[in-house]
Amino acid sequence: MPEYSPHEARLARAYWERIGGTLFKELKVHGRRIDGVILPDGPRERVGYADIRSVPMDGQRVTVVQTKAGRPSFSLLGQAFFSPALIGTCWTPGHMATEALCGRDDDTVCERYSIYGHLIR
Repeated sequence: MPEYSPHEARLARAYWERIGGTLFKELKVHGRRIDGVILPDGPRERVGYADIRSVPMDGQRVTVVQTKAGRPSFSLLGQAFFSPALIGTCWTPGHMATEALCGRDDDTVCERYSIYGHLIR
């Protein structure tokens, strides 16, 4: 599986450092890559390239993370929107949130479509 850019990895890591828990990097679900999955109530650790069968998400609080090093795009927003549905095909989380993280701001897109996200520098 191709790695995502170091800039995108940094975004996921920086967000994980804020909220804590267990970070699973680049989880592949049904052939699609999810940049990160965080279990906020799990032990504080990073797990790289986890095997899908080893991730204990049933009944857990789950935060799905999609990243883009540049400005927000419709591609990033689509990934963030549909990634929880992919998670739901394999697990039954107790609560699920999704985050679209980007490295540059774009007020036009965010204001026009009432998007609240996280700009991480």
